[in-house]
Amino acid sequence: MVAEENGTITACALTTAELPGVAMLGGLYATSASRQALTPVIAGLIQSLAEDGKVACVVTRDHPIDEICDGLGFEDLGAWLTVHLASSEPS
Repeated sequence: MVAEENGTITACALTTAELPGVAMLGGLYATSASRQALTPVIAGLIQSLAEDGKVACVVTRDHPIDEICDGLGFEDLGAWLTVHLASSEPS
């Protein structure tokens, strides 16, 4: 889902993973001047997923996006841990 203004994308949201019944939202972005455009974009993606029988979930680390997601009814399930694994191949 995207929002455009004068042919320029100002906000977007997409799924990064989908399974039967659930989808992870990601790629949540809005220019600082059009942060308010992100709410209808995320809401539209949630509605589209619901029509496909999927519940949306999201992991965020950005306070303004957290507030938008809270306003859309997402529940905080706790802190997430991100782990970056080093390659086992010699460099």
